Amino acid sequence: MWDPIKVVLTLGKVAFDTYCSMTDTNRLKFNRRDIYLNHPVRLLGSLIILVEEILIPDSWSMWIKVFNTSSSISDNT
Repeated sequence: MWDPIKVVLTLGKVAFDTYCSMTDTNRLKFNRRDIYLNHPVRLLGSLIILVEEILIPDSWSMWIKVFNTSSSISDNT
């Protein structure tokens, strides 16, 4: 019916820490550029972009990279 979840993208440290506590992986430390193997799920941490930052061109390129990374991990697992 549903494909298993392959990638979890957490937006911000609070979301990352909450996911880790829910999955008993509290040993992981948040880093917005790391990809963690939390078998069988890949866990990505990302910064939250505030509403004021949406208009900054660099923030869009960061979001595109985050979603492209998520997509490529999902396609390759």
